[in-house]
Amino acid sequence: MATTFNPDNATGTLTFAQGVRPTPAIRALLGALALDTAGASESDDTLPFSGESTATWDSVLAHTAALGDELGLPAPAADAPLGERMHALVSALAARAGTPAAGIDVWFQQNTLIPGQQAEVIDLVELAKLVDDGHGLTGYRIEEYSVNVTDGQCHPWNPFDSNFASQAAAETAAEQWLLENEDHTEAVIGRVVVVDNVLECDDADDCLTTICRENLVHAPAPAA
Repeated sequence: MATTFNPDNATGTLTFAQGVRPTPAIRALLGALALDTAGASESDDTLPFSGESTATWDSVLAHTAALGDELGLPAPAADAPLGERMHALVSALAARAGTPAAGIDVWFQQNTLIPGQQAEVIDLVELAKLVDDGHGLTGYRIEEYSVNVTDGQCHPWNPFDSNFASQAAAETAAEQWLLENEDHTEAVIGRVVVVDNVLECDDADDCLTTICRENLVHAPAPAA
């Protein structure tokens, strides 16, 4: 099963201790994030990924099951709950890699996987670390751009369901939103950086630019 890597939406990178190694465990458990495996090289210590906000436990299960079929691993019962199927597949991957199963059993006891629910990057990275088949994964970094709008009186708030992969995309979305919502006067573009589930840079502290609706409304029309 393949997930297409989109460099325009590559908001994240996985970090490796001894060069990038897209082993079976990495491809199975993190493949739903759309990894840049075509550009993977052991001379690099980071691997870009896109689609971090669209990976669900269903898609993670599909990638893991497909890799299991490829490797000839025992297939779990098709009618078993999602969590049980993932547990069985991850345990089979661990057995193949010769890694201890105790940590995997504890992880699945502490986490409930719900169909359709977003699979958080931190959870996928934790699972992959428990099945280290030589990949040496150490963590991840996500960098995104946000849009916060205000009417000049209310505290700025984010009207979008998700952030953007580039500052240009955030600015375009902000301009369109201001033109469609006359009661708001400006939008602030900020950057959010998360490293291993720790907020390193909050958009409230990193305002890159401010877009005023007045400037958009009175901007000269483009030449024909």
